[in-house]
Parts: sequence; C-alpha cells; structure tokens
Amino acid sequence: MQNNIVFKNQNSIVMERKFRVLQNTFAIQTRSSHKKATSFLTDSMDKLNSFAIVSIIYNLFLPYFTSYINLDDAVGLLEGTYKGKTNLFESLIDEL
Repeated sequence: MQNNIVFKNQNSIVMERKFRVLQNTFAIQTRSSHKKATSFLTDSMDKLNSFAIVSIIYNLFLPYFTSYINLDDAVGLLEGTYKGKTNLFESLIDEL
C-alpha cells in the first residue's frame, strides 16, 4: 500500500508528503507544548463524556488521560519547587 505522494517540479526536485489522513495532527500540534496537549485532551475528554454513544472510547482513554494529567501536574510541582528554591537562593545572594 502506497502511503506517500511524490511531487516532482520543473527542477526535478522530489518532495514526499504523507496523506493527510495518515498524519498524526495531535502530535504535530502539541509536540512543543504540554499546555496545548493538556488543553486539547481535557476538551476532548469533556466532549467524549457528553455523548453516550462514544462512552466506550471515553472509558478506554480515561486511564491514559488521567496518568498524563497526573504526570503533568507532578512535573509542574517539581519545576515550581525548583523555581522557588532558585528564587530563594537568588534573594539570599542579593542580600549579601
């Protein structure tokens, strides 16, 4: 099965691009931002929870969603603690 489209222009440059339906748009849009991923996942889970017909998908995805949100919160707390200690250290240095 051919998954790619090959384009050739006048200069014989070959470009290869995956079919749009085969691209992981979630990964592309959230690759550099956990804030975007959290927002998108929360919104998606709310939408999945509102329709009874897709409750199977909701129930299958819920453990992954919960663990991602918990991990993101833990990382945020760790970074917050690190930033807090850094600020405390900088303020102590400024006082000297």
